[in-house]
Amino acid sequence: MKRHSSAKSLQGLAPALDDSAHAWHHSDQQLQNTILKGSPVPNSRMVAFEGRLSARDAEDLVAYMKSLWNERALRCQGAKHMDPGCMTH
Repeated sequence: MKRHSSAKSLQGLAPALDDSAHAWHHSDQQLQNTILKGSPVPNSRMVAFEGRLSARDAEDLVAYMKSLWNERALRCQGAKHMDPGCMTH
């Protein structure tokens, strides 16, 4: 039985956007760019929403995502997550 091409794109779960996954390892700008431009990873399930969402929409989505994060994820967001002291405090 041949699978419909859209069925393949729906396989698996997307990464969590709360603080249980790695979204907080990226800066606000990186997250906004991924929302608008899609993932730079080849064959990624994260498609671009540019043209359907505005830059302001992407900012609002990132603000919502960050409302799901704990204090540590907020403090250690982006490049700071690599700082050894960030994760211990």
